[in-house]
This record gives sequence, C-alpha cells and structure tokens, in this order.
Amino acid sequence: MVVEYQKKHPDKPAHKLSQQDIESIQTVASYLSDHYASDIPLERLTQIACMGTTKLKTCFKKYYDCTITEYIQQRRMSQAEYLLAYTELTVGQVAQTVGYSTSSRFAELFRKSTGLLPFHHRVQISSFKDGAKTGFPVYSKKESIICVSSKTRVVVGVCFDIQHIHPIKSARLITILCFSERTQ
Repeated sequence: MVVEYQKKHPDKPAHKLSQQDIESIQTVASYLSDHYASDIPLERLTQIACMGTTKLKTCFKKYYDCTITEYIQQRRMSQAEYLLAYTELTVGQVAQTVGYSTSSRFAELFRKSTGLLPFHHRVQISSFKDGAKTGFPVYSKKESIICVSSKTRVVVGVCFDIQHIHPIKSARLITILCFSERTQ
C-alpha cells in the first residue's frame, strides 16, 4: 500500500520531519556554516544534532536537498568566490582559508562548482569591476557593478539596468535573478 501510494504521489514525501528534527538540522547547518574551513568529524555533528549517523544524513538530505558534504563544499565555494573577488590572496591562500589542503583539489572543485578555474574567475570579476564587456552578464545600477555566479546562484548587489547580456545565457538570467541564495 505505501509503495503504491508513493508511486502514485512521487512529489509527496512519505515521512515529514518533526519540528525537533528540523531544529536539530538547522543547528547542524549553522555549525557547518561557522566551521566550514575545518575538518568536521561526522561524530561531532551527530552529537550536535543528538541523532544517529543515518538519521542525521537522511534528515539533512530531506531538509536541504543535498548531502552534508555538498553543503560544506557549497559554503566553501561561496566564500572562495568572495575572497577571489575582494581580496588579493593567492589562489593557494584562498584554498587554505576555505579549508582545502591543496590548491589543485580546490581548483578542481571550484571549476566544477563555477565553471571557471579560480584564476579565471578572478580575472572575470576584475573585468566586471572595470566595466569591461566580456560576453558574460554584467548588470549595473549607476556605479555599483554586480555579477551573477552561474552555478552557485549567488547574486551580489541589486540589479535594475541590463548593460550587456550573453544571448545564450539570457534564458538563465530570469531564473538566476529570482533568488539571491538557496532558501533554507
């Protein structure tokens, strides 16, 4: 019966999370956001959530629609994008700051996340700041330039006037501008 119901109603979850589970998962996510740059043993997270390993992983995936590892990587990449854009740290220093021991692993994951290597991301951001037309979406409101990260869905600033838009990416623009961060 339950299996047949799930087949007929795949969009409805079979089990909802309790309020206590939601609060525990949010506490874990808050801890991860604060400590993303360090190695976090799963045992520590189970202690914070007061849950077993399997339940923690399952509840976290249901609530955030990603694994704990993916959540940490998304947080690291978001911080790395910021550091590359607004600091003069080397790529290796950015990698260490966000929690990677090798810059090659960081570069690999950064490229997977953003579609660009860290150095190229920095060059692209610099050209956005300079107002150069690079073929990527650039938006401005008078003097404040903002940029759209294509995969992490982060919009920095407020957009009113479109200066230049890449024709292939215009369909994605509407979707990207609808949110500034993943709702949690």
